[in-house]
Amino acid sequence: MSRVQTTARTLVRTLRPHWHPARLASSSAASPSAFDQALAGTSAAALFPRGAAAQQQPTASTSRAPLAASPSSPSLSSSSLPSSSVPLPRDPAAVDPDAELLGVLARLIMRDGKLARAHAFLATCLADLQLATGSPPLPILRRAVDLASPSIRMVGRRKGTKVMPTPQPLTAKQRRRQAWLWIVDASDKRQSTEKDFGKRLALEVLAVLNGQSEALKKLAGIHTLGVTGRANVGR
Repeated sequence: MSRVQTTARTLVRTLRPHWHPARLASSSAASPSAFDQALAGTSAAALFPRGAAAQQQPTASTSRAPLAASPSSPSLSSSSLPSSSVPLPRDPAAVDPDAELLGVLARLIMRDGKLARAHAFLATCLADLQLATGSPPLPILRRAVDLASPSIRMVGRRKGTKVMPTPQPLTAKQRRRQAWLWIVDASDKRQSTEKDFGKRLALEVLAVLNGQSEALKKLAGIHTLGVTGRANVGR
C-alpha cells in the first residue's frame, strides 16, 4: 500500500463520525467494509492526480548519470601508494649538523657583522685542509675541535675572605665554543708567516691533529687547574 492510499484511508476514518445523518441514511446500504474495499481498490492517480504525476516525474538527483572517473584523476589503489622501499622526503625543519657547525664557527670569527666574510674564511680553511690531506675537510675540522674541547672551566667561589678556584663542567656547546676560540687565538700567532686568515686556520687545525698546537697546551693547563681545585667543589 502506497503512502497516498494510507493517508487517504486515515483521513476518511477521521471524518467518518462527522458526516451528516441524511448522507449516512442514504448510504446505509453500503457497509464500511465495502467502502474500505472500494477505497483500497482505487489507485493513487485517481485520488490525487497531481501527486501521482509528481511521483512519476524523475527528479534531477535520480536521473543524473553516475560520474565516470576521469583518466587524469588520481587513483587510490594500492599500486599508486608509495612502497616502503621509497625513502621518505626529508623534514625541512631538520637541522644539518655540518651546516650548524659551520654556522657556529663562522659567527665566532665574525667581525663587525660581516658574516659572509667569515664564511669565506671558513671556505678557504676547508679548501686548504682538503688539499693537504686529500680527505673530506668537515670531519677533519670536527675532529680538531673535539680534541681541543675542554670539559671544565675554572670559576672563583668566595668563601669568607678567600676566593677559591673551583672547576665547573661545561655543556657540549660551551666546549665547542671554547675550543674554537683557542684555535683562533693560536692561529693569530702565525701572522708573521701567513697573512691569510683562512689559511692560518687550516694550519692551526692541522697542528691540533698533530698535537703541536697552542690550543692543546691551554687544554692541558685548564685540566691541571681542575685537578688542583677539585677539593674546593661543594665547599
